[in-house]
Amino acid sequence: MKVLSKFLKNDSPKCLVCEKSVGKNFSEVQYAYKGGVGKAHLCSKCGDEMEKNKLDQEGEDGFAV
Repeated sequence: MKVLSKFLKNDSPKCLVCEKSVGKNFSEVQYAYKGGVGKAHLCSKCGDEMEKNKLDQEGEDGFAV
């Protein structure tokens, strides 16, 4: 059974936002915390959404953020 576990193991990282497999095209985010530095992965769809500039856009109330 140990032989099959090597083939069944999924080493693909998961997206931090949507928790789907990130595939080959992904963004990597590095962050610092008290114990050191960590890395998180974002799929291409979530990574593109995070890169959009959301400043100076009017909200539902008509005011710019």
